[in-house]
Amino acid sequence: MTQNREFRDFAEFKRNEHLIEGYASTFEPYEMCEIEGEKYFERIEPTAFDECDMSDVVLRVDHAGAVYARTSAGTLALETDDHGLHIKADLSRTANSRALYDEIEAGNYPQMSFAFTVADDGDHYDEESRTRVITNVRKLYDVSPVSFPANPNTELHARALEYFNGEIEKLKAERPEEAIEEERGEDLNEETVTPEAEAVEERAVELKAEDAAEASEDFDTEEERNTDAEEYRKIQEAVISGELGKIIESHEERKDTSKMFEINTVEYRDAWVKNLIGRDMSAEERSALTSAGAVIPTMTVNAVWDKLIKPAELLGKVDVTQFPNYVRFPKATTNNAATSQAVGGTISESSDVIGYVDLVPAEYVKLLTVGADIDHMAIPAVHDWIVDNLTGQIRAKMNADILVGSNSNAFKGITGSVSAASTAIPSTLTKASLLGIMGALDANYQNGAIWVMTPSMFFTEVMALTALNDYIINNGFEYKLFGHDVVLMSEALVSSKETIFYGDPKAYKVNIFKPLEVKRFETATTTNLQFRGACLADGELLDTSAFVRFART
Repeated sequence: MTQNREFRDFAEFKRNEHLIEGYASTFEPYEMCEIEGEKYFERIEPTAFDECDMSDVVLRVDHAGAVYARTSAGTLALETDDHGLHIKADLSRTANSRALYDEIEAGNYPQMSFAFTVADDGDHYDEESRTRVITNVRKLYDVSPVSFPANPNTELHARALEYFNGEIEKLKAERPEEAIEEERGEDLNEETVTPEAEAVEERAVELKAEDAAEASEDFDTEEERNTDAEEYRKIQEAVISGELGKIIESHEERKDTSKMFEINTVEYRDAWVKNLIGRDMSAEERSALTSAGAVIPTMTVNAVWDKLIKPAELLGKVDVTQFPNYVRFPKATTNNAATSQAVGGTISESSDVIGYVDLVPAEYVKLLTVGADIDHMAIPAVHDWIVDNLTGQIRAKMNADILVGSNSNAFKGITGSVSAASTAIPSTLTKASLLGIMGALDANYQNGAIWVMTPSMFFTEVMALTALNDYIINNGFEYKLFGHDVVLMSEALVSSKETIFYGDPKAYKVNIFKPLEVKRFETATTTNLQFRGACLADGELLDTSAFVRFART
């Protein structure tokens, strides 16, 4: 649920090479609202984020929709310094995130905002400076470029007014004399005060007056003062218990029992998983699923996409789009070169020929079978386990098909589009032979080119060449050869022959017509639980000159 989340804007952020950074929060006080001519402020303590849950913070637009960066994916980083909570987001990994960077660069999202919740007893009000001081942020949910900064008509302003008005009322309640002084001269509704209540009030005033007179004259005994105090206490108890006076109006906290879950909440995700595995659900969970049409939770969609598109794999490097219908990409079959001539000269007519690549959806499907012991797992663990297994298997199949797909109810692989070069990979690999492979690629595709080869070829032959010590860079299990990424795939062993691919993956188009759906699969042949994950996709290389392929004979 999101109703307890708070949102704050912060200043314009820095941008550089698909990297944005700035401060999600600073530790300086900032104005929240104005009440009766007095300004009220808020300040976040430097230690407020010490125990904050920032394990899975996402970057979205206007706090909704698709995820463009995420702490758990390593594309969003947050840390505190002397100035505030600093964020840094890498928007270079996907086409969608790069498009968002371009939108930010164009000035369409002038500020950022962050969503958070405050821990119980995580704030207090400083009366002297009229400031709400936040000392403990419970959880940080997202940071978001926003279309419009907060303004006096937003929920933020309304909630600020509610908070500070509440603090003002608390102070009045703690100082009844001041409250009475402020109310003098105002009309009171005397019909709501009963004779019994008037009598109680008059007797209380008399007792106070007697106590004051006796104290000033100092002639009463300790026993008499104790008796009067006991009588005054009994009158108070009688009023509280209802024996004296009359209750005019009472208030009690009302809780919203009609909790409706939004599809981007943990509650909806848990209800969806319970329905998937056949666990008992509450009435409100069933209502939420019915109202939403049992659509896949936003959290699940985001998790699937994060696990499907891995930057170090081939699927994470090709050009991926998400058009729901059949799609046709143009490609130049004949593309004559541009010419130069005298100004105003006659243009020589030449014929360019445009061809097309039609992508038609194929179904990528995985049937997951599990035993009844899944019923002992916690709901979040069940969700993550199903997503990991279904997405992992489908991702592996798509990656393989980009390279060697048959084009029959599958991607058309690069192998089927690019013929092997006449020059074979020598039995003993050398630096010169690798440079020869690079030199065979069209110059237009050199800048974004990558290597694709088997782990055996790379680790036992390429890395064994001492002449390449200065030309191989690794960051964990990510490698570069001559400055170009290396993708390791067992499928590069084509027809039992070691094969090296070199080319620009952005020339390969993948369209996902329908994202991964997960449904329970009913069958009479097994008592186990079965889940069916499926998505519709197709892919093909637009220009065969974008890759070269060398095989060892």
